[in-house]
Amino acid sequence: MKKIVIIGSVVIMFGMFIALGPQFLFKVCSPVVMVTEVLTADCGDDGSSSCCCSGTALSYPICHWTAQAEIGIGFLIAALGICLLVFSDLKTQQGLTIGVFLSSIIAISIPHILIGGCDTMIMACRKITFPILSLICIIILIGSVIYLIHIESKIKK
Repeated sequence: MKKIVIIGSVVIMFGMFIALGPQFLFKVCSPVVMVTEVLTADCGDDGSSSCCCSGTALSYPICHWTAQAEIGIGFLIAALGICLLVFSDLKTQQGLTIGVFLSSIIAISIPHILIGGCDTMIMACRKITFPILSLICIIILIGSVIYLIHIESKIKK
């Protein structure tokens, strides 16, 4: 029982790192403020300025969207970790661990295959964020495989 608590807590911790790390700890690149041409015909008749008439806009780099996608996957991994704490049946543990394994494959695929990041290697996402995310995902992958082997050996007994 103590082993399940430790494994579930580690999965929750790593899931939260995946979800919140690119937002707060190892941040991706910052958005760029772009000045746009203002068309006054699109603004209100009273001359009031709204956000669509302001003349400035934020341009988000592609790594911003990678970080947004990692929020969902990280929270999914953390939720699976919570379920690992709640459910003690070995078959359920096995299914949840397979879910953690597959979710970590998606988490590592987002920055490298699915969405990507900035083109130049000197950007913050390529130098800091993606290597840390990759390391966390590889740890989760290896840990879930080891735990699956452990569960499988217990089920066969």
